[in-house]
Formats: sequence, C-alpha cells, structure tokens
Amino acid sequence: MPYLNEDIAVSSIYSYLIEDLKLNIGFADKVMNCEKIDEASASLLHVNEQDPALIIENTVSLTNGTIFELSQSIFHYQKAKILNRINFK
Repeated sequence: MPYLNEDIAVSSIYSYLIEDLKLNIGFADKVMNCEKIDEASASLLHVNEQDPALIIENTVSLTNGTIFELSQSIFHYQKAKILNRINFK
C-alpha cells in the first residue's frame, strides 16, 4: 500500500483498497489446522502449553496474484467454532 495511516487502519483497510486505490480483491486462501501450542500462545488463551488449538492461516490476494494480507489466528480449543456457508445461485 502506498499510504496507510491510523484512520484507515481503524476503519477498513479493505474499503481503502477497493474504493480509494481501485484494487480488485481476487481470492483468499484459508488453511485451518490443529496444533499443540507454545507457552506464549497458551498464556494468551489461558490454557496449558501443548494443549491443542485451532490455527487459521489467511492469505488474501488481488486479482493479479499480488498478496496483500498474511495473517494467523489461534483459537482456544474449547471455544472455537467454524461456519462453512455455501451459497448456490
């Protein structure tokens, strides 16, 4: 991104990309797996080290293939839920 300030970050980076920069978001890959977590992550989730956790790695790309978002989210194994909605048109 050529410019990013706190107002954009607090609001919506996606709106900034689409509306202001006129970029087209192409696709997102989400990889979900379960792993035993390290001490730091366990402390944040209030579980024990080596407890399982749901981990989601997210990669979002523009239509030209340029990656603009990489993220990893770690979820408490007793509180994670997944909704998989499929729309048929």
